This record gives sequence, C-alpha cells and structure tokens, in this order.
Amino acid sequence: MSVTTEDLKRALRISHSEDDAMLSAYLLTAKQFVISAIDQTLTDENFGDDPRFDFAVSLLAQHWYINRGVDGATYVPDSVVSMIQQLRGVDYATGK
Repeated sequence: MSVTTEDLKRALRISHSEDDAMLSAYLLTAKQFVISAIDQTLTDENFGDDPRFDFAVSLLAQHWYINRGVDGATYVPDSVVSMIQQLRGVDYATGK
C-alpha cells in the first residue's frame, strides 16, 4: 500500500480539490524525506506493505499541510521520528 492524495484528504477531512497539487507535493516530499532519513539507497518499493512507512509519510505530509506558513518545515513530529527509528532497524534484504 502506498499513501495517496485521496488518503491524505480523508485523513485531513478535506472534501474540495483546490489543494490537491499542494497535497501531492507534500506527499511526494514526505515520502522522500522518510526514505532519506532511513537509508538513501532504498526506494519506497523496499518498504512493501509496512504500515509504519505509510503512517510516517502520511503524518509528515499532514503536519506540513496543517502547519504551512508557520514553523512546520523545521519541526518533525515525534511520532514520525519514532516510525523512522523503527524502520532503520529493519533489514530490507530479509524483511526482518
């Protein structure tokens, strides 16, 4: 599973499409941020169906959307950091 713009809109309770481009950009950037924080040699395909990856990406994109224009770009929520730390401990060659 991979987080989609529609998933993000549901999580944020957004019913309009005016911010779709912004949400897509936040989602793509959050995905790259999380991957880079874990291991820059990986891609999103390495994470398969690990819900922690999708959760971290979704939470970070939501955080950036909610805090746009504030100090949201410099702070990473503790829940995202926790997911990243857990994902760093996984051996992606074996999945354990």
